[in-house]
Amino acid sequence: MDLGEGGPVEIEEHHLYGVEVRFIDSFAPAIMGYVVTFICSLLTLLSVVREKVDGTFERLWTSPLKRGKFILGYVIAFGLVALVQSGLILGLGKLVVDIVINGSVLWALVCIVRFAFGNVGLGTFLSSLARTESQAILFFPLVVLPSVLLSGMMWPLQAIPPVLRPLAYLVPLTYGNRLLRAVMVKGLPPLGGAGGPGGGVGVPVPHRDVG
Repeated sequence: MDLGEGGPVEIEEHHLYGVEVRFIDSFAPAIMGYVVTFICSLLTLLSVVREKVDGTFERLWTSPLKRGKFILGYVIAFGLVALVQSGLILGLGKLVVDIVINGSVLWALVCIVRFAFGNVGLGTFLSSLARTESQAILFFPLVVLPSVLLSGMMWPLQAIPPVLRPLAYLVPLTYGNRLLRAVMVKGLPPLGGAGGPGGGVGVPVPHRDVG
């Protein structure tokens, strides 16, 4: 390219996050985050409501078991399930479509465990609003639809209408996607504040007085 007296101009291309990054490479972390959201929040919701209906909580509160250990049990159980499922997705993605992973797989798994904590808290909070399993199922669309449509999973947040965009920042998966993509696609270390809602644990435990 010749711009006259300035002489020829050479254009150098510098690709961020690798030359071969494709849509599937960015979509795989979102799928992993969605699996964690579905398993940890919705299955926790159903499990806790089922135990309320069966009267398990009444027996638990009269036992020496502390509520912190009760919550920790849910976090470990569903966190392990989510970790295994996400690991399978990651493995299949690498073997079948050869997804590009620029970051650390270990850090990605650590992020999944952290994200699982927050979603167990979300599921337990929703379970405190439902008395029966039928009522609990009504919360499924409130978790699934915003997670798919508003979290940046299917399209960038900038493509969401401005009226709905503030709602995207209330969806835990928005921060889960951002965190996993930063680690897996960009190769960045996980940041302390990147988890947002859903990155930590805030669990109101449903209870009932036993007189």
